[in-house]
Amino acid sequence: VGADGTVDDGLVDEALLAGRPVLRPGALPPHLAAEAELDALLARADEVTELDLSERRLRAFPDKVLRFPNLRRLSLAGNDGIGTVPAGIATLTALEELDLNDTGLTELPATIGALQRLRVLDISRNKFTALPDALGDLAQLREFRAHFLPTGFPTMVTRLPELRSLDLSMSVLDELPDDLLQLS
Repeated sequence: VGADGTVDDGLVDEALLAGRPVLRPGALPPHLAAEAELDALLARADEVTELDLSERRLRAFPDKVLRFPNLRRLSLAGNDGIGTVPAGIATLTALEELDLNDTGLTELPATIGALQRLRVLDISRNKFTALPDALGDLAQLREFRAHFLPTGFPTMVTRLPELRSLDLSMSVLDELPDDLLQLS
């Protein structure tokens, strides 16, 4: 770290070339620090209602998250190494907000439709090849964000009775379904 508190890439390179450590003793990389935090929280998992694991350089979906039964808000945004969400996401039945923005996803499990309390879902900036029809089963979903969606218009959203905000900014939309006009 330079005198102004910023990282000096030259000093880091020099230390690495000389075989010297570049992290303070005991410092953990962000993904390992996140795992350690989850381990510490597991002792009182029933009390935890929010987890913000955004921008932690996670390399996979942290399965320990599924052990927090009263989780209402989960953010994994900005962890483009996650790649997949397990079918077990359906066990988080109290979940109301889920942020999967920029997590490297190519698909979502169909079990996501079981999250009946989900009100806000952000799946922006991922590499989906398709979306599960089960997204249309999210009866309480009020906000759906899918910026840069490459799959075309997600027709299942026309079945969402509580939807109030649909943001498909910068998405590839070849056509819009007639059902969209029926939404109020």
